[in-house]
Amino acid sequence: MKRKSLILSLALLIVAFLPVYVFADTDYECPGHIWSEWHKDYEPTCGDPGEESRYCTIDECGAYDYRDIPATGKHSFGNWIIEEKPTCTERGLKYRECSVCYEYEEVAIPATGKHSWTSWEIVRKATALKEGKKTRYCRVCDKTQSAGIAKLKAKVSLNKKTLSLKKGKKYTLKIKSKTYGDKVSRWSSSNKKVATVTSGGKVTAKKKGKTTITLKMKSGAKVSCKVTVK
Repeated sequence: MKRKSLILSLALLIVAFLPVYVFADTDYECPGHIWSEWHKDYEPTCGDPGEESRYCTIDECGAYDYRDIPATGKHSFGNWIIEEKPTCTERGLKYRECSVCYEYEEVAIPATGKHSWTSWEIVRKATALKEGKKTRYCRVCDKTQSAGIAKLKAKVSLNKKTLSLKKGKKYTLKIKSKTYGDKVSRWSSSNKKVATVTSGGKVTAKKKGKTTITLKMKSGAKVSCKVTVK
């Protein structure tokens, strides 16, 4: 009997403090409800509370007790949808939606920082003496980028590698090929007593012997012709 009284007292104490709603279908005044286990009537969702109920197990009573189950707060989001694609300088935008409560979530997409460059356009050709220049621009944001083009590797050649002249005769050496933009710096003879050379490459035989005529370009490139005077 003491145990039953204790159970009944506890039940009354719990009922007194629970935020519940009790309904009874009869005029029977229950001396103290003996409740069943809680039963979920409506499952809670991310945004809406659910509901659960229990009933008094005393047959004559017929009372029901209801209470809310808090919303879970856990959304069922779908895949991200790109609303605005990011560019090299402008951020984009993506969103997703909860399939249960239609909660809408929006997130910015950082700018890519990657430009969509056009092909390089030559603004100034490189020469043997000077660097060239090239430019390109971004198709999206019109940013322009410039870069240098390395000087050309200089080379030069003459129409003769060897030359044989009689004393008093003359011959003009000609540049067969040279690197674009290069210019003559000077002509020289290793032995002016045998043969001399002008600034235009004209060789004059002076006396019997051998000498070397050298052409030096402003780029630093050199070429020589061995001259024999008979």
